Parts: sequence; C-alpha cells; structure tokens
Amino acid sequence: MDTAMRLFREGGERAVSMRLLAREVGISTMALYTYFPTKAHLMHHIWTDVLRLACVRGEEAAAASPCDWSRLDACLQGFLTYWMDHPDHLREILRAWQADGDGQGPPTWFHAQCVQLDQLLRPLSSPRDEEVRMAECRDQILTQMLGAQMLLLVHAQAPRATRQRLIENTTRTALASLRARMNPEGAAGA
Repeated sequence: MDTAMRLFREGGERAVSMRLLAREVGISTMALYTYFPTKAHLMHHIWTDVLRLACVRGEEAAAASPCDWSRLDACLQGFLTYWMDHPDHLREILRAWQADGDGQGPPTWFHAQCVQLDQLLRPLSSPRDEEVRMAECRDQILTQMLGAQMLLLVHAQAPRATRQRLIENTTRTALASLRARMNPEGAAGA
C-alpha cells in the first residue's frame, strides 16, 4: 500500500498500474492479484487511505480543543486544510466518488468520514435527538464540507490566506446552521 500510495501521489490513478506496482514491490503481477483482485479494488484501498489521512488531520486539530463545539470546528477545519494542501488528492477522490456513486449515496470507502462525524456530533445532541435527526445533521455537514472542497478546487491557485479564510467562513457558517438545527428553540439566542 505504501508503494501504491507513492505512485498515486506522483501521478494520480493513471500512474498506479498493477504491472508497475508488482515490479516496484518485487513480486509477480499474478501474485499482486491475490491481494487485490482488480485495480479498482486497489484504488478503493488508496481512496480509503487518503480519506483516513484527511480524517487524521481533522482529529489532530480537534485533540487540543477544550469543548465539543470547538472540537467539531477544529476537526472540520483540519479536514478541509488537508484538501487545501492536497488538491490533487481531492480531484482523484471526487472523480472516484462520481464513478463509484451510482446515485446511491457515498461509496463504501467513504464510511470512515461518516463515523468520525457521528462521533463528533453525538456529544452535541440532546437525549431527544433521534437517529434520523442525527443523520440529517451529519448529511448537512457533509454537504457543506463538499461545497467547501469544490470551492477549494476552484480557488486552488489563490493565495493560501484566501483559501484559509474560505475554510474558516465555511466552518463558522456550518456550525451556526448546525446549532440552529440541533437547538431550534434556542437558535435565536445562539
């Protein structure tokens, strides 16, 4: 996987060929197929790893935060900062999502991000929040993060400070919207 990730970082999905990967790790191509039955299977592992790295960036940012809301904010900013720093990874992930999505929601390799958001949202919810409402909140955040990711791609050549402001504004807006959704009667005073 390390070699496959290196090839991916160097040239995207096109650079990851089963034959080249087998040669790079010193095994036969047929032996590689025992671990990864298809290139698509290998790429799913790569995309899962890329998303894991983005989640780790978010978790690291959230670790030092003093309360649940600031932890969520830091995590979202860390997650978006990963994509700001790796627009090539973002392009590949979005392309893979489109290819794998089939209009049926996120691909299975996106599951780790959903789990991470669920863990961050759970302490913010009240006992009356049912699973459906929590799923709606998670989907709202995912939608806002996807929008921010698209904007980061559009503005990939903009100065870093401009892109950082975009991240901060996105998370501030997303959290205000989320607070209103999770606490509708207190939204006016929030």
